[in-house]
Amino acid sequence: MDTKTQKILQLLMQTGGTMTARELSFAAGFSEKSVRNCITEWNLSRDCPCFIDSGRDGYYLDAENRKRAAALNLLEGDQSDESRMLELLLETTAPLRLEDLAGRLYLSMSSASRLFRKIRETLKDYDLEACYIPQKGFIVEGSECSRRLCLTHNMMRRKPVQPVFLDKAGLTEPAWNRMVDELFAVLQREEFEIPAETADNLLTHILFSLSRIREGKVAERIPEISLSQMASEKSERTQSCMDAAEKMLEVLRRHSEFDIPDSEADYLTMHLLAKSAILHPNEVRISTWLQQLLDDTFTAIREQLGISFQNDFQTARYLAMHTESMLTRMQFHSTLENPMLSAIRKQYPEAFDCAVIMKERILQQYGLDCNDDELGYLALHFASALESGRTLRQQKILVVCGSGTSTSLLLKKKVEQEYNVGSEDMTLTGLRGLKTEDLSSYDMIITTVPLPVQSPVPVLLFEDLCRFRPIPV
Repeated sequence: MDTKTQKILQLLMQTGGTMTARELSFAAGFSEKSVRNCITEWNLSRDCPCFIDSGRDGYYLDAENRKRAAALNLLEGDQSDESRMLELLLETTAPLRLEDLAGRLYLSMSSASRLFRKIRETLKDYDLEACYIPQKGFIVEGSECSRRLCLTHNMMRRKPVQPVFLDKAGLTEPAWNRMVDELFAVLQREEFEIPAETADNLLTHILFSLSRIREGKVAERIPEISLSQMASEKSERTQSCMDAAEKMLEVLRRHSEFDIPDSEADYLTMHLLAKSAILHPNEVRISTWLQQLLDDTFTAIREQLGISFQNDFQTARYLAMHTESMLTRMQFHSTLENPMLSAIRKQYPEAFDCAVIMKERILQQYGLDCNDDELGYLALHFASALESGRTLRQQKILVVCGSGTSTSLLLKKKVEQEYNVGSEDMTLTGLRGLKTEDLSSYDMIITTVPLPVQSPVPVLLFEDLCRFRPIPV
C-alpha cells in the first residue's frame, strides 16, 4: 500500500462518513486527481482487502469494508509493512516465498528482503523461527502460545482491534460485554485484583484466543506453568491463578458455540500470572528465591550507589508483588508496554540505575533479560522510595512467629541485621498475641506464618527464615 492510499483510508476511517475528493485532497495534502487515481487503482488492485465506495456525496467505507480496513495496520511507512508481513507469516499454514510477500504488500524485492530480516529477529524474541523449505518458501515454526503472543502484541499496536477480533471470534459486542462481566465476577469472587492498565490487555488476549480456537488453532499444554522452574516449589499465587483460570474457562465455554479444550486453562493461567493478578493484596508472600533476589539487589545497590533500602519494607513489598508477574512475562515472552519510559529515564536517573542493577541480578540468576519497558516499571518502585524518603525513615515493625519465643527472637535478630532496624522499633508476638495488638499502630508486619486475622497494614510473609542473611554495613 502506498502512502497516499494509506492516508485516504486513515481519513475515511477517522471521519466515519463521506468525504469528497476535494475534502480528501485538502486533508491529505495532494491533488484531487491523485485522490481519484489512488482510489481507482486501489479498488482494482489484486487482493484488494477493502473497497472504497463512491456516491453522490463522495467517497466512503460501508460497515463491512470498515471492518476490513480496521484489520489493516494503518501505521506509518515501514512500521505498517513490517507489521502486515509479520501477520501474513504467522497466520498462513502454507509456505510463502519472499516474492509472494512482496507482491501482497506492494513492495519491491529489496524492501521486502530488508523487512524480512527484521521480522526474523522479532520472531526469535517469541521462540519462533522462519524456516525455509526449498522451492516452496518460508513457514514459521513454533508453539501456538508463542504465535498468539506475537500476533496479539503486533496487532495491539493499531486501533481499533476489538471489531476485528469480535468478528473472527463470532461474537457480537453485547455478547462479549456479558462475557467480560462474568470473567471479572470470577476474579472478584476469587479475591484477585488486576491493575486497570493491564485489564484491557488481558481481555484483548482472551478475545484473540477465542478467534484462534474458532479456527481450530488451540493452545498446547504449558509444562510447569508456574515459577516453579525458578522457585523449586509451586507458590500459593500460582495455584490460585490456576484455579481462577479453570473457572474463567467455564465462562468462555458457556458463551461460545465451539469447543474449548482444557489446555486453554494453561494459557489463561499464564496471563493471570503475567498481569500482576494479586491474591489478598495486603499480604505479600516472600518466597525463598524472591527473597534471595531482593537481598542480592539491595546489597549491590548499597555497594555500587551508596543507597540503602535495608529498612524499606514498603519497597521490598512492592517489588515482590511486581517481580513475580514480571518474571512470568519474561519467561513466556509476553510484553507490557510502558508509555512513561522516556519520562522515567529522564526524571529519575538514580532510580533507573537501581533498576539496572536489579536487571543484572535477574539476568545472572535466572538468565532472563529485562527489556526497557520492564526496566522502567522497576525504576518507578525505586523512584517512589527515593522521592518519599522511605529509605531514611525508621519504621515500626511487628514481628509474628508461630514457633515459640526462641524462633521469634531469631527472626527479630535477623530482621535487625538484614534491614538495619533497631530493636526499639520492633515488637515480638505470637499468633495468640495478635488479639491484643493494635495492628494499625504499626507500619509493617513481618511473619513466618499466615495471619489468622485481616491486617490493616502491609504484611511480609517469609517462607524460609533460614534464608535471612546479614547485609554488611
